[in-house]
Amino acid sequence: MREFIRKHYVPIKKLNPTFPILIRECEGIEPRIYARYDFGKETSISLSNNKSDEVLEVLKKLTNSSS
Repeated sequence: MREFIRKHYVPIKKLNPTFPILIRECEGIEPRIYARYDFGKETSISLSNNKSDEVLEVLKKLTNSSS
């Protein structure tokens, strides 16, 4: 996750300044990504053992699912 933050977070925020993304630091938990959509729909995906670029692909997939 740290590699994802170093490599992708700033470019994502520069291109999408209103994109609501929250990253919390915590030890000893499984990294997960949550997406909330209209009408109360929520999706959660585990990011355990994912490389930086794989995390980015999961984020893209969830973002495209909102349309």
